[in-house]
Amino acid sequence: DGFAQSPEFKELCAEWGVTPGRVDLVQPRDRNAKVTGFAVRLYRVVLGRPFDIDGLNAHCENLLDGYAVESVVQSFFSSAEFKNRSLSNKEIVTICYQALLDREASASEVQGWINMLNKGMSVHDLVFEFCCSEEFAKLVESYGLSVMDANASIAYRKIKNMSSPTPYILAVNLDAYTTYCFEGSAGNWKLIREMPCGVGVGGTGSDGSYWGKTFTGAFRLATSNWDWSADDLCGPRDYEPYGWAVRYFTSIFGSQGFHSTVGWTNDYSQLGKKVSHGCVRLLPADAEFIYSSLPDNTEIIIWGSIYD
Repeated sequence: DGFAQSPEFKELCAEWGVTPGRVDLVQPRDRNAKVTGFAVRLYRVVLGRPFDIDGLNAHCENLLDGYAVESVVQSFFSSAEFKNRSLSNKEIVTICYQALLDREASASEVQGWINMLNKGMSVHDLVFEFCCSEEFAKLVESYGLSVMDANASIAYRKIKNMSSPTPYILAVNLDAYTTYCFEGSAGNWKLIREMPCGVGVGGTGSDGSYWGKTFTGAFRLATSNWDWSADDLCGPRDYEPYGWAVRYFTSIFGSQGFHSTVGWTNDYSQLGKKVSHGCVRLLPADAEFIYSSLPDNTEIIIWGSIYD
């Protein structure tokens, strides 16, 4: 912009009979050339056509806002447009190599995946396997992006074929002290938020009281009061002796649920550890996201071996 607005540039434009101007680059596709290049690549190779501006902006915005790269990739392969191409298994595998590994495959590689598809592997699972490869990670890195970490991949594998009464599902990996939110439907979930958390201590606290374990299993989300404090209780547990207060409580099961850190501040010392009576503690913004954005009855799956 400094060059384009300089007197020298304006003089040069005048010599050539050109009127200088200014263009404000405000659309998502204009914000990061590498990210846009990755989305354009998917249009070209997966859908076999040039991009449309609205679609490109939507995909770029998702990538720039932190949506998992794998989820954006899956949205291309799961689209009606891709399915309507009526491709053979060989053609689908070839596209996976070209789009996701940036290379051609050997005949034996292609045949190996064709055999898996013929035995019942879904295209969704095929694409996921490609997205778990080191080659894909390197390709994504060349576009200034990054793939899901190992724990996020574990969460995805846990919930990929699960259903939920709502368009969302929450997955809590106690071993990783992380809560994941996916959007979509069974077989087509997309990771949209990754939230560090603190979980139940599971034992006796310093005051001699019992501090519970965070439940494991499948549950359904239920909303509750905005504050859970000595003055505005939510559930049977009385925190008054501790002078504690949390916000954005949503129930996992009874009085055990998701809520903010104690004091509702960005206190990372309460995360990544066993710290609660059994509830899942989150940063206030993450607790508010679950409270405000996720409908009642959203499926929750919690697992881990930290109490073994």
